[in-house]
Amino acid sequence: MVIFILQVMEKSKIAIAVALLFLTFFKGFSQGIIIRDINIEGSYFVENFDRNNFRVAYKIFSKDERLSDFNIVTFDSLLIVTDTSKISMFGNYHILGVASTKENSAYLLGSASNSSLVLHIIDNKTGIGIDHRIKSQFKWTDGTPCYLETLENNFYLLIDGKISELIAIAPSGNAIWQRSFTGAGSTLEINFMKAVDSLLFLSFTYNPRTNKTKNELRVIDPITGNESFSLPMIYGTKKLTIDNIIPYSDKEVVLTGRSFKNLKRNESSSGIPYFALVNHATGSFNFSEIKTKEGNIYWMSLLKSPSNQSEYLIGETFTSDPPVYIPLGGFAGVIANSIATSAYTCTLRFNKIVFVKLNKIIDHEFQSYSVAARAFSVNKYLHPYRFARYAYSRGKAHYFGSNGNGEIYNISSGDIKKYNPTDKTEQTIGTIPNLNAPSIIFLSKGYALYAEQNPSSKELVFNYIKLP
Repeated sequence: MVIFILQVMEKSKIAIAVALLFLTFFKGFSQGIIIRDINIEGSYFVENFDRNNFRVAYKIFSKDERLSDFNIVTFDSLLIVTDTSKISMFGNYHILGVASTKENSAYLLGSASNSSLVLHIIDNKTGIGIDHRIKSQFKWTDGTPCYLETLENNFYLLIDGKISELIAIAPSGNAIWQRSFTGAGSTLEINFMKAVDSLLFLSFTYNPRTNKTKNELRVIDPITGNESFSLPMIYGTKKLTIDNIIPYSDKEVVLTGRSFKNLKRNESSSGIPYFALVNHATGSFNFSEIKTKEGNIYWMSLLKSPSNQSEYLIGETFTSDPPVYIPLGGFAGVIANSIATSAYTCTLRFNKIVFVKLNKIIDHEFQSYSVAARAFSVNKYLHPYRFARYAYSRGKAHYFGSNGNGEIYNISSGDIKKYNPTDKTEQTIGTIPNLNAPSIIFLSKGYALYAEQNPSSKELVFNYIKLP
């Protein structure tokens, strides 16, 4: 194994200077990158910006919170480092989001010390990056969720709060338009934002911690900021959550979530899983419930056979442990969800992969596929379904894609497998050695690229294995 240990990465905002120190060990086929001194407690992001090229952005570990340094490393699918850059900020900043277009990459940084948001936009051709302070109408505070998306060459920042704000930002850093959202006398909470089919889909919850809670889907035109349409998530006498939005066709998306009878809802309950086909041109809503006793399910994607004869909704069952507080004395105890400190941990486990074959005439066929349980922990409280969405976005689920031939790829205890839900066949196509909760970030016919982190040594490792 050939290991490149990446020690130093520097790039000013004007010129690029790359300093790499390599230590090499030989054994077999694969080579890898070890990134050291990473602030594991802070966020790090890996993005695949043009299929064969990747960036990892992370905060450098430091005991001095007056300064924050971030490294951005660009490499290809063979783990050849092609570029590095560095962002330095005064204050205790963390990475809140990442978004890229063909021309630019943006990194959203939030400061716990001065409650400011900065969008650092890098020109992908020149490597020059510029800080743009976000001028929001309402003050952002540390811990408040932010969502960053991109369409065409613009960026869209959604800031949650008592009055939530959506800002369209040009590559120059200038605001194109700004729009605010209020609950009109109700408490308004944002669940997530997603860019699909050249539109922005926003999921809202009104009065989230009361018996009068209700959800709503809003679709925003990214050019004007105007609302294309809104959809109250009520079907007859049932209240509906929105847990995910999955692309389906040019004018349609699939909503997935849970339904609750008699207009009552318990956000932590599994309810009855549903999916709905929504035409965002006409606003039509085709609703269908899924019969299962599996408990909590987070639906992730849609699988189509090459002939379009079969369509499967893909998800994973999960369980979420209560938050556990670890005081200085070493005694652990469960604390209330309202207490938010960095001294406690929440853990979520994905347990099995499930499929629902979408039928138009008979009941939807439900099947499950057994895999070894996979755990993921964070040092903050997240609602179970938000936790599942977050864990899936960080590559911590089993499922990680399909091949266009009606088969999915998944990882279980280090084994990379291919599974066909139609004929229920599986094939192990590779095994990751010395696994430490790896995430698959690239797969080809010849090899798989994966990432794994080691919190105890503050290391983030990228490596690949040859496939048979």
